[in-house]
Amino acid sequence: MRSTRRPNTALPNINRPKSSAQTVQMSDVQKLKLKIQKMDLDKRQMRSKTQRMKQILQERNAEIDLVFKEVNEKNSIKTASKETIAQLKKNVSSLENTLEARKKDLQDIMFNDRLALSDELQQEIKIYYLEHERLKKQSKAVADGEGIVKSELERLQRELSEKSLNYKAIQNLEGDFRTVVDKIVSYKSSELRIRNDNLANFLASHPNKLNSKEKEVQQEIDQTREEINTLKEETSKIEESEDQMIKEFEEIITQQKQRIKEQIKIMHMEDGTYEEEEEIVEFNEEEMEEEQPQENQQNGEEEEQMNNGEQNNENEKKNEEEESYETSEITNNEQKLNESSNSNDKRIRR
Repeated sequence: MRSTRRPNTALPNINRPKSSAQTVQMSDVQKLKLKIQKMDLDKRQMRSKTQRMKQILQERNAEIDLVFKEVNEKNSIKTASKETIAQLKKNVSSLENTLEARKKDLQDIMFNDRLALSDELQQEIKIYYLEHERLKKQSKAVADGEGIVKSELERLQRELSEKSLNYKAIQNLEGDFRTVVDKIVSYKSSELRIRNDNLANFLASHPNKLNSKEKEVQQEIDQTREEINTLKEETSKIEESEDQMIKEFEEIITQQKQRIKEQIKIMHMEDGTYEEEEEIVEFNEEEMEEEQPQENQQNGEEEEQMNNGEQNNENEKKNEEEESYETSEITNNEQKLNESSNSNDKRIRR
């Protein structure tokens, strides 16, 4: 008797939950039931095969035993008896019946809906696994994009806060500058009045030095005009530089926004998640729009600064008008002094 071994058949892999945190759904239970049914079918098929092999082996062993049993007897050809022939026919008919039954079972299994359903479920399991992996990559890409957007927003917020601090410092300096300018204007106006009075008194007492004083006053007027022109040029340059800096800063902000959008688009075009990322970018743009009122306040402060600069220009114009008025007063006083000196000369001649 030869020893028969059971064929080593690998059981199908069952996707068990990796951790206790994962929940078991009804779909997973149905899948496991279908797998168990398929395993039972394979088990029955293997049993029928083993029974068939055992029967074949028994018949062969019986024939071998008969051959070795008659070794010492004379080798004589014997015809089969009627009983053996009937037994063999009976065995053949039983084997044919079992073969037909097995073929019928095989046809039923091949055309059964459960087999097709099990194949479809196996394909769906593969598809679900691939979809799960794709969603993992997609979520990771979305998280990376959100991190980039958050870092850029934080950097822009820091720059905006620094800009607001600089605006506050500039406003404080402009307030101090305006107070100093007002003091200087009041001091200059009082000084000019005193000088005009002293000059009028001096020319009244010294009519011969009128021309020299007139030249000195004209030189001072020209010098003050030159200083005013230089100050105007410097203020215009400062205003132009401030406008240029504001424009550059706004361009930097728009460029950064565009770079963020392009980076997110490049990261997620391969996974087909660009539409979802557009929603995230729109959400971040809404946050930026919520921060726009602060920028609008800063722009309002810039407008106030521009208005203050215009007021300073108006004050300078007023100062120029006062200076021109004072110079006209000086010239009028000089004319009066000339007239008085001419009248005195006429009186002396008379």
